[in-house]
Amino acid sequence: TQLAAAGRVLGEAERDPAAWAAAGAPWVTLEAVESGVLATDAGRARYHVLDVREPLEWEVGHVPGANLISLGALRERVAEVPRDREIAVICEAGVRSASAASLLQAAGYDRIVNVSDGTAGYRRANHPLEHTAAPNDEDDEEEEGTP
Repeated sequence: TQLAAAGRVLGEAERDPAAWAAAGAPWVTLEAVESGVLATDAGRARYHVLDVREPLEWEVGHVPGANLISLGALRERVAEVPRDREIAVICEAGVRSASAASLLQAAGYDRIVNVSDGTAGYRRANHPLEHTAAPNDEDDEEEEGTP
């Protein structure tokens, strides 16, 4: 169980999470799903897939239909994440996505799942990946256009 505050993972409560709650600390749960659900028609209809990896990782292959906002840019770009569907947050192995899901929860999103085995699990199961260039980050474009 991860302990988080203000969108940051603070640690884990493996022995007695009830003591954390009894101490009056905030307690929020996060549902986890396996990556295979994203390869099904039902999964694609249910979830908006948010990939929080870096652009280079994205270009190597990503879940079809996913949206890329790297974890480092998520706080500034959180308004781009839709609120009308459940969000399945994915990274390579489930760690960054758990942090991103915590950040989204702190921003008021309540329909979030963490893809616990990440893109690595999706790839290992031989589900089809898309291979497209990462979308340009608006900040990068501004820097490139600045003399």
